[in-house]
Order: sequence, then C-alpha cells, then structure tokens
Amino acid sequence: VPNEQFATSGSATPAPQGNILTFSSSLNNVNASEKVSDLTSDANVLKVLSVTSNYGADKPQIVGVSKAVISDSANGGTIQDSLKAGKKYYLQAWVTVSGLQKSKKYKSTNAKFGASNSDSATTTNQGTVTNVKIAIEFNAVDPNAKGNPYVSYNTSVNNTPSWETLSDKQTAFSKNAPATVGAMVDEINGKFKVAPNSVTTPVAFVTNADDVIQQLTAAGIKVNGTGANATFTIPDKGFDFKVTSYNSTNGKSAVAYAHFKSSVDNSLNYPLIRYSNNSSSDYFNVQQGSNNFNNAMPIVTVKMNTNDWAETIVNHFKATQAGKMDGNNVVPEGAALRLVSSDLSASGFNANVAGLYPMTLEAKNSDGLTTTLHFNVAVTGSTLDEIKNVTVHSNGQVKLVSMVANTTSDLNGVIVNNGQSIAVYPNDTKTVNGVEYTRVARTNVDREQNNQWIETKYIKEETKTEKTVMHDAAIYNKDGQNTHATSLKRYNKVTVLGDKVSINGASYYKIGDNQYIKASNIDGTEKTLKHNAYVYATSKKRANKDVLKKGTKVTVYGGSYKFKNGKRYYKIGNDTKKTYVKVANFE
Repeated sequence: VPNEQFATSGSATPAPQGNILTFSSSLNNVNASEKVSDLTSDANVLKVLSVTSNYGADKPQIVGVSKAVISDSANGGTIQDSLKAGKKYYLQAWVTVSGLQKSKKYKSTNAKFGASNSDSATTTNQGTVTNVKIAIEFNAVDPNAKGNPYVSYNTSVNNTPSWETLSDKQTAFSKNAPATVGAMVDEINGKFKVAPNSVTTPVAFVTNADDVIQQLTAAGIKVNGTGANATFTIPDKGFDFKVTSYNSTNGKSAVAYAHFKSSVDNSLNYPLIRYSNNSSSDYFNVQQGSNNFNNAMPIVTVKMNTNDWAETIVNHFKATQAGKMDGNNVVPEGAALRLVSSDLSASGFNANVAGLYPMTLEAKNSDGLTTTLHFNVAVTGSTLDEIKNVTVHSNGQVKLVSMVANTTSDLNGVIVNNGQSIAVYPNDTKTVNGVEYTRVARTNVDREQNNQWIETKYIKEETKTEKTVMHDAAIYNKDGQNTHATSLKRYNKVTVLGDKVSINGASYYKIGDNQYIKASNIDGTEKTLKHNAYVYATSKKRANKDVLKKGTKVTVYGGSYKFKNGKRYYKIGNDTKKTYVKVANFE
C-alpha cells in the first residue's frame, strides 16, 4: 500500500513536534461471534474511528477506507478470519482523512504499534491525506461465558474477607495519602488480589507510577513532576484509586477502591452516621474517610415484599451535622441531621426477591460535605433466607467448598481467615460425611445459586469461660509467635474463647483477636515422677511433710522456675499455695 503511515490511537508515547493526527476508537470488547467481514466493513470502520488534530484550524474527518483486516499483531502479524473469546486482536485499517491544511506534512508517532521511527505524510492541495494506517486493539469476548472476575483484599484487614468479591465502588481500605506517587504505588501494590473467576488462583495486583498519575489527573488532582518522585495534594474529599479485575473471556470486570484521605484531618467537619440496633451498646459509627466496608457492621434486614423498605432501612441510622455523638448515644442538641429515603441508593435491589444486596447511604450536611456509607441489606422471605454476619473462628485460613450431590470440592483461592466476618444463611445447612456445612451469602446472588459453603464449626458462637492463670503466660499470635505484649500474671483470672486449639503441635487457649496463651499455663501438664519427691515452698523450706512416690502422675503448671539454689522447680497444685517439686525428679 503506498504512502503507508502509522497514526496514533488513544494514549501513546509523546509525539514529535509539528502537525499531529490522533485517532481514537470506541472498539473495546467485541463478541467473539461477530463476523470478521462485519468488523472490517467500511461502514463499521468509519463508525468506530474518530480523529483529531493538534492544529486548531483543522476539521479532520475520516472519509474513506481503502483496506481493513483483523490481525493478531498491531504491525503485520497473521490475518484472522474468525475470533476466539479471551484473545486480543487488532483492527488494522488504511483510511483517508480530509479537513486538513493544504500541502502540509502530518506526523504520527508509531512506537505503540511496533514501528521504529516516526514518519510523515503530505496532504493534497485539497487538505486530504490517504492510506494512513490505524491499528486498534480490542478483546474478543463471550458474554455468556461463566465466570465473574473479582477483586479481593490480600490480607485480613478491616474484617475484609480475602475471598469475597468487593462490590462496585467498594472502599477496601482507607488511609492518609503519602507524599509522593512512588509512596502511593507502594501502598497499593500487593494490597489486593485479582482473578478472572472464582476457580482461578488470584494474583497480586500491581500498579505503577504512570497509572497512579493518570488516575490522579483524571480526578482533577494536580501532579507536580513525573514518575515516582511526583508530588500532589489530596483534596478534602480524598482520592479513590480504582483497582480493576478483568475476565478477557466474557468481558466482565470488577472494581474496588483504595481510598486515600487528605493529610489534613478535617474528618470531624463531615457528618457522622451511626447504625443502631435499637441499643446504646450495639452500634457502628462511620465518618468520611473512615473504613466503611459493609462486613464491619451488622446486616440490615427487611422482610420480602415490604413496601416501605427504604424507610425501614433509614430508620436503622442516625446522623449528626458533624463531630461525634456523646457516650450515651445521644445526638447533641441542634446537631441532628435528618436522613430520608432519598438518601439511599442501590444497584439491583429488589425488595420482592430474597437475597443480599449492596446499599449506599449518603448524609450531606449544611456545609455541603457528604459522608458515604456502603453496607449490605438482606431481604428475607422464608427461614432459610435469613442472613447474618458471623465471625470466623479458626487457627489460620479456612477454605470454602462447593457441593454437588453430597460431594464437596475445594474452591481454588476462595478462603476466609480467622477473625474475619462473613455473611451466611445460618439456617441453610447440609451434612456431608458427618461434617456440617453452612451456605455462604453473597451480594446480588440468589441463595440457591451461590454454591459456596463453610464448615459450620468455624462460625459457631465462641463460648466464653473464665479460668485462672497458674503460671505467668506470654501472649502468642495464631502462628505461635511471641507477641512480646505484657504477659498475664499467675493467679489472675482470664476469659478464654472456645475450646483449646493446636498451634505447631502445642495446645493454646484463645483470649482475643489473634491472641493466644499456652494451655499448660492454665490446665497444667501431667508428668510422671521418676524419683520420690518432696514438696517445697522455697529452695530451703519444705511446704509439708508429704513424699510423692516414684511413678506418681503429677500435674505441673507452665515452665519451671529457677530458685536461689540454682535448681529448677515446677509449680504443682491448682491453688495459690507455694508448692513446688524439683524438675530433676521427673528426669
């Protein structure tokens, strides 16, 4: 083709100085069933392409197509006669552009399309240039292909289930903005995982300085400088960095946000929203810039077919113009902010269909400042449709499973962590091979269509039992690592949660979120005497006249103590008396 030029399309590397043509396209995701002949028709090429010029007097317009093909490469490549879902293709077209300056050279930068140099073409005396080559990238998709992409949080932060698809516009974490673009990149990278569907192992989301700068600029935030050292100032409303996961097979995408607050803390100027379950002690507060992930608060429930569902939902909340409510859950006089039904918004909500739906509540005060809360609403019909948030109690990660014909299978990458909240249908349970499972609830997915289950034992209410610490007890995390927090002193009471758990082969009691103490400090450990033994109160004084015979089983508490005589002793006896036996008698 004579006079072949490669013109820019969309964003490209910086163009050379002079008259530049920039092409753009509405082509993005194309149904794989589309005929190549339809895509390359003159009518379609003219429809999906547009052109602009950097010379203000120009009125460029694509007026003709001399050739168009579909290729697997932007430059040359193999010509395609059909499309396959999940593949990337290029529409290569040779077009004629009119409305330009007469007899002038127009340049284009070709680096994006694989050419090594910039080139130019000269218009005719009618202001027309012919056979300018355009290469448009697009994806072939099958809209009916199964698989919903998702964005998940990489670790257990703010009670965010690491497996759960975050709702559109969901804020996954919130923190003060750093000083540079590079620092923001570091804050984002690795915080999220993305996957094209629920059966593909998610991978860490990675961004770069250029992408951050592009999103900052698009949000109207001025960026000073380039690259990682560029600086910026976050406005009062903050900045949401968009994280996107894409399924190239069906063209579906999922989005979540990382919210960065202004380094100037003016959050108290914003309205405060409080969720209340008609109790001064059962409430949840959110203020603009604070974490408002929906699983951090109870699920709001409405009965199916409720006509005044919006009013029912709004009545669960209170709001203030700014600042905080007092400690008695009372709104200061004159500070109340009235919430109405129109403050609610939801995508896909249907009060006539049971399920879990994402909902948004916005409170706007008299200064025009708005606090936004994202939360979940459960529409319930039958008892099976009831939904509640529960906390996972486990020693590490718990895999969710699918269930077919009383057979369970692991879901790759679908896990929850100890201490996380998860929405479930507590009354929808099944038992397989003696193990009871509870169905998991997900937003905008019908109960019977959501084939994800968790072992019921992991979501049962933890029993609280008061016990006495018989030996100074260090506090460990779920991995058995000493947290070096202040230890629990012997003979004090402690509330343990649930039954004993095993960590690295040793028994522990859970006493808080990711806090454990060794069970031997409470229950002791049974040991057998290998020698007759006296019971001592000190290194020199016996506690009594008893002699414990060889072969006797004795419960000792915690580790041994070193007395002044240099010898080590175990505490025995479930009391506060000074009763010790030499360690040597057990060896």
